[in-house]
Amino acid sequence: MPMPKTARIFLVILAGLFLAGSLLVLLAWLVIDADDFKDRLEQTASQALGMKAEVQGPSRVLLWPVAGLRFEDFSISKGDSEWFKASALEVRVRIMPLIRGQLELASLDLVEPNFRLERSEKEGFNFIPDHEPENSGQAQPWTIQNFKVSDLNLSFTDQIADKRITVENCDWTGHDLEWSPSRADGSQLNLPDFNSNLTCGQITSSSLEAIGVKAEISGQSQQIMISQVTGQLLGGEFTGWMKSDFAESRPRHSFELELADFQIEQFIKTFREEKGAEGTATFIAQLNSSGQSSSEIVASLNGQAEITGTGIILHGLNIDQQLAHYESTQRFKLVDAAAFFVVGPLGVGITRGYGFASLFAHTGEQTQIRELVSKWDFSDGVARAQDVAFATAKNRIALAGGIDYANSQFQDLNVAVVDHEGCAVVEQAIHGDFQNPRVDTPNFLVALTSPFMDIIQRGVGLLTDKECDPFYTGRVAPP
Repeated sequence: MPMPKTARIFLVILAGLFLAGSLLVLLAWLVIDADDFKDRLEQTASQALGMKAEVQGPSRVLLWPVAGLRFEDFSISKGDSEWFKASALEVRVRIMPLIRGQLELASLDLVEPNFRLERSEKEGFNFIPDHEPENSGQAQPWTIQNFKVSDLNLSFTDQIADKRITVENCDWTGHDLEWSPSRADGSQLNLPDFNSNLTCGQITSSSLEAIGVKAEISGQSQQIMISQVTGQLLGGEFTGWMKSDFAESRPRHSFELELADFQIEQFIKTFREEKGAEGTATFIAQLNSSGQSSSEIVASLNGQAEITGTGIILHGLNIDQQLAHYESTQRFKLVDAAAFFVVGPLGVGITRGYGFASLFAHTGEQTQIRELVSKWDFSDGVARAQDVAFATAKNRIALAGGIDYANSQFQDLNVAVVDHEGCAVVEQAIHGDFQNPRVDTPNFLVALTSPFMDIIQRGVGLLTDKECDPFYTGRVAPP
């Protein structure tokens, strides 16, 4: 059915009015002094941040595809420390609100931003103001339909903890960003609501280097969710997610991570120069915690972490050869074998502190590890061994006890050589703090009436009338 003539005339007039209004707005936009907006941007940003915000390059008006402004060489500094600089900051405005005399952002683009963040004992954080920003708590909420950060690079140097994190070649795009400024009394941290996607070429922390990182990042109701995380680390592929809830004064955190088929050799090289080991393993962690500082987060760790692997070559010693003559020489500390358990899901801090003597040395010897399982439960910062053992061609070595990460101490950590029933033939314990541990002398649980390897193969039960309380009952099968 054809449209009535009066309706067509009305639509033509309406379209004409809209076009005329848009042209008037664009003409008005053309005569706007970009430098005036530059001054307002610098003043507003400086007051809001409590630091110096400056546009060091030229400013100009943009008309296509949407009206806006471009500010080049935008920087933020605290005192003499310039911690942020971008090649350009572009803001685009919505036409309809502009026709009504309102300025609403349609998009915000940061081009080649570079963050140089530092923490020192004298100056503190160079990106946190020394005093409360002006008009704190009085700013109005604002929204951005779309935002984009192109070719982002970031470095954070913690001089106190002697740590450095770098993020390189990142692109971050998002939409529907809504943010309300913090309350005047600073009683609550107000995070924006948004949805976004991130890709990074490389993220480096200490000696660990992740490449090809992709993630979905969103904010909602004071919660930050990082999901669909993928990338490469230590030659393996990782997937995972992380969630932090800042709605309360003590933030809550949880994450899951799976690192499949990572190269053990690359991992060991993150804390030792020696080759150490060859082979691949898989790491899985499901952990949660709470707190603001790293010490609070570690002290509240709960969950599980596990590493599994097969066909691993351990360099530095021949464990089977050492154990074959163990009853006469006892040159090999059993707790040194614990290093191979610990460096999996529990990190490298302990191995740095103890300095395990026998492993990873340039001796030309090696051990074929048929199977490795290292499963730990975390409760309030303490990791307890649940199923921790590895099997060589002739022996099975298991570990029991705990590691208190909150207080940097070993909790009755025992390493034992076990027979086919899981009974301990000899065990050795390590106690005390990570930097100055106490290692007990080996404890033989049966009289050495036969060669040591013969006892391992025949079993403790044939040599004693006592019931064996198995030291190990996990998944690693005997040789």
